[in-house]
Amino acid sequence: MTAAGGAGGFGQSGRSETKSIVLGDDHAVFVESLVSVLTSQGFRVPAVARSLAGTIEAIRHHQPDICLLARRFSDGDGVSAIGLINAVSPETRILILAGDRDTEAMRQAVRLGAAGYLHKTCGVRKLVHALERVIDGAVVLDAPRATTARSDVSEA
Repeated sequence: MTAAGGAGGFGQSGRSETKSIVLGDDHAVFVESLVSVLTSQGFRVPAVARSLAGTIEAIRHHQPDICLLARRFSDGDGVSAIGLINAVSPETRILILAGDRDTEAMRQAVRLGAAGYLHKTCGVRKLVHALERVIDGAVVLDAPRATTARSDVSEA
């Protein structure tokens, strides 16, 4: 678990109170980039954890507004940890970031109390909008779609 700093100020929604996010994901490049994006959007990221156990401990310690949680870790499944996260920090809203297209896992996450479920390919704008909606009390779902015939290569 590492501290990740954060900027004060306003998010896209114009909120004056900075909202805190504990980020749990085991992909270092993704996490480091996401922390930069989140802090530039006015969120505070007091901790980053690269394991499920570390994420739960960070949530227990920081009591964040939101936990942005990967679906899969080497030490467990983020969806199956929702109940434990709710127990250690009942006010924390959980937004799952998944790299797979398992619609049953999305349904299970919502049944267990997640405030949202997004695919990791959703893009920064959609993620920030989803975080703002979750803060406002909404449940945000980006239903995983089957892959279509399109190129996965983009021009820089």
